Amino acid sequence: MRKSSLFLLLGCIAFGLGIGNRDSRATSAVSAQVTLVNAASYETVVAPGSIGALFGANFTAQTQIAVDLPLPTTLGGVSVKIAGKAAPLFFVSPSQINLQVPGGVGAGTATVEVFSIAGTLPISTGTVTVADAAPGVFTIGATGRGQAIALNSDFSINASFDSLPGARPEVAGSYISIIATGIGNTSPLVADGQVAPDSPLAVGIGETMVTIGGVQAQVLFSGLAPGFVGLWQINVLLPDNLPTNPATGLRVTKSRTGGETTLAIASRSEYAAVSGKVADGLSGAALRNATVTLSQSGQAPRTTATDAQGTFSFAVVRAGSYNLAASAAGFLAETQSVTATNGQTTTATLTLAKQKPNIIVIVADDLGYADLGVQGSADIVTPNIDSIARNGIRFTSGYVTAPVCAPSRAGFLTGRYQQRFGLELLPEAGDTSFGLPLTEMTLANRLKALGYATGAVGKWHLGTQSQFAPQQRGFDEFFGFLIGMHSYTNWNQPNNPILRGTQSVTETTYLTDAFSREAVDFIQRNQSQPFYLHLAYNAPHDPMQATSDYLARFPNITDTNRRTFAAMMAAMDDGVGNVLAKLRELKLEENTLVIFFSDNGGIPRVNTSKNDPFSGQKDQLLEGGIRVPFMMQWKGYLPAGVTNGAPVTSLDVLPTAVSAAMGRKFSDATLDGVNLIPFLSGAETDLPHDKLFWRSGAAQYAVRAGDWKLLFFQNSSRLYNLAMDQTESANLADSNPTKFNELKAIYDQWNAQLPPAPQ
Repeated sequence: MRKSSLFLLLGCIAFGLGIGNRDSRATSAVSAQVTLVNAASYETVVAPGSIGALFGANFTAQTQIAVDLPLPTTLGGVSVKIAGKAAPLFFVSPSQINLQVPGGVGAGTATVEVFSIAGTLPISTGTVTVADAAPGVFTIGATGRGQAIALNSDFSINASFDSLPGARPEVAGSYISIIATGIGNTSPLVADGQVAPDSPLAVGIGETMVTIGGVQAQVLFSGLAPGFVGLWQINVLLPDNLPTNPATGLRVTKSRTGGETTLAIASRSEYAAVSGKVADGLSGAALRNATVTLSQSGQAPRTTATDAQGTFSFAVVRAGSYNLAASAAGFLAETQSVTATNGQTTTATLTLAKQKPNIIVIVADDLGYADLGVQGSADIVTPNIDSIARNGIRFTSGYVTAPVCAPSRAGFLTGRYQQRFGLELLPEAGDTSFGLPLTEMTLANRLKALGYATGAVGKWHLGTQSQFAPQQRGFDEFFGFLIGMHSYTNWNQPNNPILRGTQSVTETTYLTDAFSREAVDFIQRNQSQPFYLHLAYNAPHDPMQATSDYLARFPNITDTNRRTFAAMMAAMDDGVGNVLAKLRELKLEENTLVIFFSDNGGIPRVNTSKNDPFSGQKDQLLEGGIRVPFMMQWKGYLPAGVTNGAPVTSLDVLPTAVSAAMGRKFSDATLDGVNLIPFLSGAETDLPHDKLFWRSGAAQYAVRAGDWKLLFFQNSSRLYNLAMDQTESANLADSNPTKFNELKAIYDQWNAQLPPAPQ
């Protein structure tokens, strides 16, 4: 039961009975005599646990309402005993006391006594009849008769449209919640004056019967309303054959039959209905607990919430034109115009755009598959990078599009296979014409057009000429270097400067730390607007250089190069930790999509990286060269702590990020990647990719289709089943020619779309 709605309904029940709602039968009470009645029916029969109203005179000089729970047994200087048991008090005034009849009072005639705290003798007395149950349904007019207080399934008040603001009748086949008292004992028992629990529910003992319009209705639940004292909730399914009437008779029976009240029952043909669904425009998933409002000029708006399937319904609506609005935390509200027609259900789908998140893409350089703690490393400690997986998704089949730096970066930044635009190999030394073609639109171009501040920090490696510089490819800011590698401690190299924008700078900080510093500063300066940070560390690419502080963390690693590698990784992990900490400090963590991956596999003979359990390394299309650590977090939106085995690729970064920035799915036929968010939310149940392709000049090519991989490498054709042979040890090309020919045809069809492979 929604408590806020119930409180609006019950202003006259627990407290309001003391203000002008006195029953005529109590007006004859004398100062020494009192009359106790059922607070709903006004009948002089109550039950244990009932809410009652006690009428008399000169109880107290005060008017006071209980404000704390459990309810007190002394309030405003008076107390009440029924059959010698102290009664919890809601409200006291000179002539009226609202109370709860104590549990355990036996059936029969009971003595009622009112005491002043100043004396030991009662100041007023009377008697009351106690029954095992004394059903009383609260009514809107608090007279014990007339329109029952009942909630429709959408928490609107059951009444005719014109009798009460926000009210509406109900139709047969729906359910209502009747608000009552005096239904008797419950299991488990609830102590006097205490609120009924949410779990386990306090369910009535014995059968409660409800008759509406002479027809017995199915009782779905009869028990104490969770969170309230002494208040009963009876959930009833309205029979399909109910008579339609704004004042259809209602009776509740439990041991005895209560007085008749009324319900407003409508005919489906006399009214319309509006229903529909609210969906997340980014993931496509249903939006649960979205707020939906139906409004019309001059009428009270009606509001409901979507269920677990994202659906909503307004069951009884006057014919006419309405505004239908939906909103949810973290999404942009949407409004539609709908027309309701009597006897018909109008359906609508409202798709809410997700609010723009910040986007951070962190790229490591030459990082091996097994070089993170979360990837199984025994000697490399990376708690901060690991936290991205802990707070999000770790992809165990995450791929890049090339086994070397520049082509891999070109694929990720464009969302397109780099072979399509002729950038599939590393440039020759001194080739100044090399660069990401100007015909290609980058992730930064797309996000900048959507209002994002864009910044690149670290390694670029997509062209050194001015037309290829980061600021010409969509980035507002750049701090880093332009070619493929850089010393970490010899910063000021004439032919390979550290640049801020286009100007060389004098740097004196260990380069990984400098990049982390700049990334944190970019976040700090752009916290008030959506931003895209491209943080491309050159760690742990050679040269193998680390500071003494980082080296000191790994005294037990005896291999000098491996110890340096571990220290370089520690510097990068600290930097990632600083970035994530800044997001938390600025309260941006739940509005930031963070993606981490390596540009290619590790190269053990150079930097001691490990690609376990795979064979191969950087420069090779074996799994060790192209399958990389790959993880993503968006706290509060994407699932956390998930390991996902579906093949995904760095090509997916651009469509995922652009979709997130737009708040909706978007399509671009030129892209080879896909938006991963629908797959991660469960809205899409297929795999993101059924095929992935690689070509690295004429010397190497590969295709993965399902668990099968065809590889041309070292002048030989190979076929592997990765599900059974992840180390690519058993070449099945000769033993399974059918599968080999199938994958070769798939690859040839893709390759035919591309320019010829460079030699």
